Formats: sequence, C-alpha cells, structure tokens
Amino acid sequence: MLKGATLLDHIKRQPSTTTREDLARSAGYVTTTKTGTERINTTRFFEALLEAKGELPPSERSTTGSSSGGPTPSYIATVHGNGQIVLGKCYVSQLVNPNPGAEYDIVIQPDGGLSLNPRPNTDDATTTATATDED
Repeated sequence: MLKGATLLDHIKRQPSTTTREDLARSAGYVTTTKTGTERINTTRFFEALLEAKGELPPSERSTTGSSSGGPTPSYIATVHGNGQIVLGKCYVSQLVNPNPGAEYDIVIQPDGGLSLNPRPNTDDATTTATATDED
C-alpha cells in the first residue's frame, strides 16, 4: 500500500477520469477474501490520503505498526436473543493468562455487573468457566 508522498505522486499521475475505487485499487488498498472476492479498502485509502496531505493526525493503527485491522473494542457486551453473551478474541487477549484451557470465575457484582477472575491453576485443564449464583 502506498503512503505519504508516494501515494500523492501516484494519484497525480492518474487520469482525472479514474474512479475512487480504481485509485484505491491501483495504490494497493485491496484485499482478497477467503472466498476469492476482491475487497477495496476505501476507508484506509482515504485515511492514508488525508494523512499524506497533512490533514489527518496519525491514528493508533498507523503508529503502532499493527496491520491486523478489525474493529476496535467498545467494551460493551450485548445479550443475544438466546440469552448468551459472547466475548470476542480482542477481549480474551487482554485477560490474564488467556491460554487455551485457562479458567475464570464469573462473579456477579452487587450492581449487576460481571467480572472474570482468573482461577488458580489446577491439574485438569478444562475450557469452561464457573458461574457463581448469588441468591
């Protein structure tokens, strides 16, 4: 993916009739999905363009050197229609000892909130968490 002055030079060399999608594609802002579908990353393209022009401060994503992409955690969990709450990988990676088999106690707080507390290491490694019910 082109960035900075290289991106600006590339865009200047393109015909004025070039579409936004074609500009993004020719600058390398395109990925191929697992199914083989081409996806043009226009948001990243425009962010890079604004940054190259000095009109957008660098984002955390561009300063950390991470190209993982994906959503930024909102730290909000929603109860699904089936009554389950699913924690995504981005949250699990922030837990203490998030290795497969690590166990956490689910503690219901007095205000109705939940917390996950790491369980002491045990000999049997299971992947289930224990819920504490308070009556």
